[in-house]
Amino acid sequence: MEVGAVDLDATVDFIKSFDEPIEYEAEGRISEVEYGVEFPFEDVPASDQAYSKIETLADEGVFDGLFGNSFDKHEQITSGEFIQALVNLLDIDSNEANPFDDVDGDVQAAVNAAYVAGITNGTTDSTFEPDKTLNRKEMAVIVVRAYE
Repeated sequence: MEVGAVDLDATVDFIKSFDEPIEYEAEGRISEVEYGVEFPFEDVPASDQAYSKIETLADEGVFDGLFGNSFDKHEQITSGEFIQALVNLLDIDSNEANPFDDVDGDVQAAVNAAYVAGITNGTTDSTFEPDKTLNRKEMAVIVVRAYE
């Protein structure tokens, strides 16, 4: 038995030897397989150098509940968005009461889970400022706390 080009050539020669066309009917043994999720961001073309990284994170659910269908990769991320992505990545949650007066809506559960896990603190005892943009230093502090 030979494998490779010779094997392929033999198969092609065998098929060409038939006098009649080959009739094919699907047997139904193979079903369609769906990989991952559809790429959610219309503003990131497949040619973008970050596309594969963004796609991987999207497939992992990191961006669930964030950004809608526009990634806006040149915009700064807010503290609420960053915490939501990190909590999605770590798959953590908490049922404890939210200590922050200025957090509600979609990010409330994520901020609360991160706070209870010791990943983030508020800007005061009762405020978090979920719409405040983060700089790299602040993101690094949050990531180190999450790692610990």
